[in-house]
Amino acid sequence: MEKQSLSYGNDNVQTSIIGGDNESVQLSTSNGKSIASTTKDGVKTYTSSKIISSNGFKISLEGTFIDDPKDDKLTLLLSTDGSFMPSGMEKTGDYWSGQMIWPSTFQLRMGLSENKFKKTAILKVAPINSIETIDVSETMGYSVGGSIEVTGSSTGGSGGSSGNANYSVSKTISYKQPDYQTILKTNDSLDVLWNITYNRNKEGYDRDSWNTLYGNQLFMRSRNSNTGIENLTLNNDLSSLITGGFSPKGIIAIKTGREHISGTSNTDLLTVKLTRIMDKYDLIWATSHWKGINTKDYTNKFLSSSIWIDWTNYRLS
Repeated sequence: MEKQSLSYGNDNVQTSIIGGDNESVQLSTSNGKSIASTTKDGVKTYTSSKIISSNGFKISLEGTFIDDPKDDKLTLLLSTDGSFMPSGMEKTGDYWSGQMIWPSTFQLRMGLSENKFKKTAILKVAPINSIETIDVSETMGYSVGGSIEVTGSSTGGSGGSSGNANYSVSKTISYKQPDYQTILKTNDSLDVLWNITYNRNKEGYDRDSWNTLYGNQLFMRSRNSNTGIENLTLNNDLSSLITGGFSPKGIIAIKTGREHISGTSNTDLLTVKLTRIMDKYDLIWATSHWKGINTKDYTNKFLSSSIWIDWTNYRLS
């Protein structure tokens, strides 16, 4: 069993979950053995998986190590397909008021610990850019010689494994994000961060909308009728991310020099973190009408885990 801890108010390198509720952590981990194969181009691949779960959060990693004799570096294509963050939505209220705690942002972060020799780096990520479409599909493909390409929604294409038949190895992710948008916030050689954040609803209201009389009408059914809790938007009319949670999916390509695995230091430490940020939406009866107030970034919870990349044994552990 991995070392584990429960932490409140600060990030933790060990596997942990944070939030506003006092709750126990039940940690579950699973390691997959490396599975070897060889492509028609003579490229050797090794697939390894890792799963960490706690309190409804799940980090699921599938890595494909690529040993290409025509590339002077080793490559790892790493996907978070299968990961999950629960919604955490809560509705409360009475005749004169209503309140909804709801997930406004889902974050996915992957970061390498800096090494003084600079031998290992994140070279490519997917998705890239910002995506507002409901359907997102991204493919990252590796070609003989070491080149890596990203195609799909964020590059104006359709994604899918059929994007380039010349890929020796590829990974594809797809997901739906109604009323949300994917934004690549950080992208450098050691760190990548995606925000899947609320964009706007069908009526055009967002987290910052404001009317002098009615306030924020984001989740207000009627300006003048219904009781407090009944005047909150019905679950059937909310985004599926608000009612059912979200499966954060991203791909990164990591490269390291072959000399890295010939020495004593043949591993790299990768931290994967899932964060769910909650807003608080209040409905208050103001004498003759309803008024809505949305409090941004009201609370958050995260699951974070440190993963060893073993370049010698082609394994995530």
